Amino acid sequence: MKTIVTRVARCVGLGLVAVSVLAPLGAGLVPATALAKAATGRYVVSGDGEVVTDTRTKLEWQRKVVAGEKNWNDAKTYCDALVLSGNSDWRLPWVRELSSIVDKKEAAPSIDKEAFPNTAAANFWSASLSAGSSSDAWYVDFNLGSVGYNVISNPYGVRCVRGS
Repeated sequence: MKTIVTRVARCVGLGLVAVSVLAPLGAGLVPATALAKAATGRYVVSGDGEVVTDTRTKLEWQRKVVAGEKNWNDAKTYCDALVLSGNSDWRLPWVRELSSIVDKKEAAPSIDKEAFPNTAAANFWSASLSAGSSSDAWYVDFNLGSVGYNVISNPYGVRCVRGS
């Protein structure tokens, strides 16, 4: 059986992390190369590969999005019921939070593809309702990296967050 071995060491005094991975190849873990890259940048992928921590905002993100799209109410319900990495306090992100993971240097999707693999270049719901409306909510477009709002009955992608 082949084994993936990767060690990334950085000076803890500079706020960087050390990662060591030793796992059987094909064990369903995050590839060591993705961990190494994520560990030295803005995002840190959890050991189980389910969660990404943003070192700037300290928010924890659902790494892989749910298949298919949901209307806004179903998106909120999905995040509220989500359990990942032993945590059950997930929620739909506010538009400011969701737009913080847009990477304008990336194209279609405009997001870090190592940290957030298989993200569709599509609209994703935020928890933010449009001012003065209970039927419109804000979304982030990960195709262009822009924000907009639309009626909550439209089906869009969902990525959950935890933290404040």
